[in-house]
Amino acid sequence: MPPELRAEILISLIESMLDITRNPDEKPKNLEEYFIRFFGKKSTKLYLKPYNEKYGKDP
Repeated sequence: MPPELRAEILISLIESMLDITRNPDEKPKNLEEYFIRFFGKKSTKLYLKPYNEKYGKDP
């Protein structure tokens, strides 16, 4: 994985952690929102959402 992409993923994760501290009572409405909230937008877009669409189902 290129260093630039690793940095983008890390920044996205940090942003999601900051959002959790700013809005601790906000709850995800679906699995995609859960992924974004706890793993960041970049990880969700690149891996979690495509993997889940291929192999899993939204509960």
